[in-house]
Amino acid sequence: MKKTVSKIFAIFWVSAMLFMLVACSVTAYQAPDSPENRPTATPSATQDLRSPPPDTNDSDDLLTNRQKAQAEHLRQVLDGFDGNVSDKLIESFFSYYLDNQYELRFLPVFGDEKTPDSDWDTLTLFALCLCESERNAEGYSVIPTSEFERIVRILFSPFEYTHRSSSLFNYDDATGYTAVGFGIHGGMFYRLKSLTRDEQDVWSAAFDGFSFDEFDFMSPEQGGDYYSANMEALIEYSGGKYPDDVWAALLKLFLQGDYDDILLSDQFVEITFKLQDDLLHPLLYLSHSCLYIERARP
Repeated sequence: MKKTVSKIFAIFWVSAMLFMLVACSVTAYQAPDSPENRPTATPSATQDLRSPPPDTNDSDDLLTNRQKAQAEHLRQVLDGFDGNVSDKLIESFFSYYLDNQYELRFLPVFGDEKTPDSDWDTLTLFALCLCESERNAEGYSVIPTSEFERIVRILFSPFEYTHRSSSLFNYDDATGYTAVGFGIHGGMFYRLKSLTRDEQDVWSAAFDGFSFDEFDFMSPEQGGDYYSANMEALIEYSGGKYPDDVWAALLKLFLQGDYDDILLSDQFVEITFKLQDDLLHPLLYLSHSCLYIERARP
């Protein structure tokens, strides 16, 4: 398992950096996700969308193959569910949402009478993070209308919506969604807390979410000199030394019963879903709720 998780770091870091180059501007520090500072709320006046696109074919293929393997692994582990939240389930969801780092983080809140398009800003951001975006002549990220529709069709049950602009994207029928510039900072990492399945094969899962800053993933040897409260706690947990493998250390902590006494949680997330056969996206989301936890931070 350690060997499996250790491979994730390089892929995650490459994919995160490529996404940031293509789709958003990045600053050095991020407060925990909250309704006030999530990127869906206020687009930045500064933007880095004009840099030349990197040659990402090899990295994209590597990431896609990794995501397919994680999706299949998660599906197999869920097929063997016995009613208990096992270490294998915790590891499988952790690895899946690590490789698909924005899927749960930017999943729109919806359920009951509320459809995913109720928060249009978040849905458009969610689509950008999961879709195959393009670049226009000016260097801006563009989501073709057909690609937006594909992501919505794969991840959600059918619902009616109208294509339109959001605070993060301008929309027109000919082009689709063109990004206006915004920042995505740091990361949110999820630990499975509970899991059930009903007679209709609808799954209900709950997660604790923990925020980290983007510079948390630079060791002192790489120039890191400031760490968030959660990374400081992970360093202390690792014997006072920056972990050689951050993801292996975080998973090891997540497998302990007192993980939430050591780290500061920022979110409590609940989802319902059904399993599906899509190679990359095994979860068809039926509902999502997110409680933001206010914490005093140094």
